[in-house]
Amino acid sequence: MFKRKRSVEDFAEEIKAHLELEADDWKREGLSDDEAQRKARREFGNVRVAQERFYLKDRWVGLDRLFRDVRLALRSLLKSPGFAATTILTLAIGIGANTAVFSVMNAVLLRSLPVTNPDRLVYLRTSNPPRNTGTIDSNETFSYPVYDALRRQSQGLSPVMAYVPLSNSKVAVRYGALPEEAEGDMVSGTFFSGLGVKVIRGRGFSEEDETNHASIAVISYNYWTRRFERNPDVLGNDAVCEWRGHHDCGNCRGRL
Repeated sequence: MFKRKRSVEDFAEEIKAHLELEADDWKREGLSDDEAQRKARREFGNVRVAQERFYLKDRWVGLDRLFRDVRLALRSLLKSPGFAATTILTLAIGIGANTAVFSVMNAVLLRSLPVTNPDRLVYLRTSNPPRNTGTIDSNETFSYPVYDALRRQSQGLSPVMAYVPLSNSKVAVRYGALPEEAEGDMVSGTFFSGLGVKVIRGRGFSEEDETNHASIAVISYNYWTRRFERNPDVLGNDAVCEWRGHHDCGNCRGRL
């Protein structure tokens, strides 16, 4: 693709030699030097066209033009360092901004959630919620009785799950004597089974846990890795979660 058997210079020398031989033949016919050379060029044809055809033969024209444009651009940038720095900075900012926007779009809108049948997952909300739903964000939230009615009468919705953030921000979590902050949600007993999410260790929630208000916590894989270095011995131990707000329950001891 990049290596030619003959160079453009070799081909030009070959054409020159051919014209000279042709001119010598016409000289032997009795023509003068100028007339012999004109006759030889006329018989040979357009030299520039022949060189162009040779140049384009066995070459990727588009790739070759790209290389030439790149070389020209590099030479132009080297002649103007200030303009080159401005151009590079502008390209860097543009590429970085587009990459950041695409990353967010890909994570939020394009990439499917890692659950069973993500195309069938629907988020339900209301524009006219009842007052005092008991949740942090009650602008579009169903009350628990409405959720329970949807779950029990869900001919077209199977299954129905619910969740509510423990706090507008992070909540205080204490395992042993080491406190920290973490994000957490209260979820229904059908949350993991409804999403089709498999628990790597231990177990998820059940409807019986929801009915009995069982003090059980399920930690994410990332939190298990960051906080406990994937230590399996933390399962079955007690942790304390402290939050305030609509729940206002003080301390809640949960078993991991």
